[in-house]
Amino acid sequence: MSLEILGVGCVALDESLLVDDYPAEDAKIAIRERSRRLGGITANALAAAARLGARSGFAGTLGDDHASRRVLGELNRAGVDISLVRRQADARPIRSTIISSGKTRSRTILYDLACAVGATPDWPPEDAIRGATVLLIDHFGMEGMLRAAKIAAAAGIPIVADFESNERPDFGELLALVDHLILSCNFAQRIAGADNPARAADLLWTNRRQAVVVTCGREGCWFRAADSGPLPQHVPAIAVAVHDTTGCGDVFRGAYAAALVQSSASSSLARVRFATAAAALRAAATTPADRFPDRPAVDRLFAQTWPMP
Repeated sequence: MSLEILGVGCVALDESLLVDDYPAEDAKIAIRERSRRLGGITANALAAAARLGARSGFAGTLGDDHASRRVLGELNRAGVDISLVRRQADARPIRSTIISSGKTRSRTILYDLACAVGATPDWPPEDAIRGATVLLIDHFGMEGMLRAAKIAAAAGIPIVADFESNERPDFGELLALVDHLILSCNFAQRIAGADNPARAADLLWTNRRQAVVVTCGREGCWFRAADSGPLPQHVPAIAVAVHDTTGCGDVFRGAYAAALVQSSASSSLARVRFATAAAALRAAATTPADRFPDRPAVDRLFAQTWPMP
């Protein structure tokens, strides 16, 4: 069975700690909630897309340690195909500790890249990339990302991407290949040299792009798309009782990719709104089962927020 969404890049095992407020230096503070769960830009997006019904697969490198087995189990339970995961004895997922403030709902992420393997120049097989409907990428493993993106671009396969780093000199080459670019506000403004998200979306636009989306958390998002005219548009966030914002951006991207493959005739505006609804449900989730919302839940919130005339 061919995949609709093939993802390469970041996969992590996150330990999430909820505290009342961030501690001062040399202080002690109680942990209110503790959980361990799947993380990583691409892995979370694939899990979100699979939960929404898109045939999604991860093609990265992991080991045989407990952390690798844990993230593979979570990917599998979310419905992500893991048959293209390559096993390497010394490989590990990224390990992160996320400290979330109950007072401000903000969070700090501490990450450990030791033994983590990003996209590599020899994996996945070319036919796996060409057989996908959409390629989902991030910045982790630049040589491998460039290879995968070039294969996809040559085959006419849309590339959906999120990046958090532009430190590598070949970042610009990768950025130029992306059809659907979805970035957080701070990073988009920094690499575009813009002072607001609408301007960033505009400056990151190229003739290759089908969409540029700049996500701004509680401020919603700004996007420019090939089917929406030359001016950026704003989609407000949906008001929900926020429990945890960790992973909301990843769920947004996964939902966007799912909408892209499942509703190819829908507008960019509809895809951005669908992704906005999925991210809102992720922010409001209070149990592990609700971290990746299903299609009926997203469809209901979408219809409630933007009812058909």
